[in-house]
Amino acid sequence: MDVMESHINTEAAETTEPTAEEPTVREPASVIFMGERIAAPGEYLGIPELYVPILDDIYLYIEVSRRYNSFEFEERRGFNNELSSTEREIRARGYLPFPGGGFGWGVGYAPVDFDGDGSPELLILDNVYRDPLPYSSTGIRSVFAIRNGQLVCIDSGSGDLISRTILTDDGTFYQYSGYIESGIATLRAFRLEAGMSEFTIFFEARAELSFAEDVPVPHWVKIENGEEINISEDEFFLLSEQYRNPNGRMTPAFVPIHGEAFVWNYEPPVPPPVFIQTEYPESYDAPAEFKRILDALYFLELMRGEDIDIYILDEAWGITGFAEPHYGELGFAVADINNDGLPELLLGDIRELNNASPLSIFTLQSGEPVHVTSFWGRSRGAISADGTIYSVGSGGAAYTYLSSYRLNENSAELTPLTNMSSDLTIINEKYYSYFYQVVDGRNRYISEDEFWDFCEEYENPSNPMILTVISIANAATP
Repeated sequence: MDVMESHINTEAAETTEPTAEEPTVREPASVIFMGERIAAPGEYLGIPELYVPILDDIYLYIEVSRRYNSFEFEERRGFNNELSSTEREIRARGYLPFPGGGFGWGVGYAPVDFDGDGSPELLILDNVYRDPLPYSSTGIRSVFAIRNGQLVCIDSGSGDLISRTILTDDGTFYQYSGYIESGIATLRAFRLEAGMSEFTIFFEARAELSFAEDVPVPHWVKIENGEEINISEDEFFLLSEQYRNPNGRMTPAFVPIHGEAFVWNYEPPVPPPVFIQTEYPESYDAPAEFKRILDALYFLELMRGEDIDIYILDEAWGITGFAEPHYGELGFAVADINNDGLPELLLGDIRELNNASPLSIFTLQSGEPVHVTSFWGRSRGAISADGTIYSVGSGGAAYTYLSSYRLNENSAELTPLTNMSSDLTIINEKYYSYFYQVVDGRNRYISEDEFWDFCEEYENPSNPMILTVISIANAATP
């Protein structure tokens, strides 16, 4: 941040402060891409001059991305190095911490005087902020201010600012970092005071763990006026609700920096993909309502190893509900896993289905197939005889997630039954693993042995559901 601020201040001093003898006219920023010079607008309605270079560089990156993506996938390869070079050129000017990161999907800006000094600050915003959901950020990518006639970057590109910070009408930023559900989290309230070049934190609360024993001990504190005060778990959770969903969200007038939408230059095949016209064998014992899904699965088996348009393959995999392509021996089973009289369709690898472990599950609603859930290489599912769905997921060697669900009757909704996780934290440069189960929305810490006992049961239920599995490959072979 210091390097970027230093460069910004120098650039602003050199390019935006005219002298009495020789007025300076700043030329709009530009780049050369694919043999053509692209110039930014150089002015934006109601925006102080010092902010213009920031918006120009974002405009240029969006325009370069738009042109790059106007080509078919294979054609773009010839411009990969040129795109990277242009990105480095934009980044080197120092107005943006990094180009990209979703700029092409609708980034905009808003001038807002939230420190009350009569001069607007500049917010760089994602379009996601326009319809915020509970606990979602206001999509702030960057905050810039003008101090003593120079451009200052208050914060830009930090993950917590983008995804975990909400700005309210009174100019207060509410931020939660870490993961409240894990037991290690920080809540902060801060403002930008007039004349200051960094945020002022006026309230902080933390959820922490101590690791003196095998099972960690949680505690909660708040900091007011520099004093650390112990608080209860209930008080911390009330604060977390306030910080993740505060009243009076500020909704600045979002102005898109680039008028054209970011689009891929691709249109779906016409006529419809061939797998829609491929009928699976009538010998398959499955309700007719699942026909289109099984057609797609049959098509994938028939086309195994063939050179097929990637978009058609993607659409076929999407219809099967698979979270990622699977090239093992494919099959399906039909079973009423929640005893509501409606059949569910289970797709997956033959060997895994014989162990009641599907890759995707569909049910029926109003006579139409509805996707229930999917599993993949790092998130394995299994179904017990009583219809309980067990899931073991992994976000890396230190992070394992255990969950169980029940499929609601006459519904595609899953009701959570259990939720357990392993996690890792660093305290004073020492690594600590810990394990917890979520009960009524609160963490209850358990021992490592207890956690791995659960994991073994969740991967391989002691009483798995017995399925009649039908192989796609057998019917697809002449």
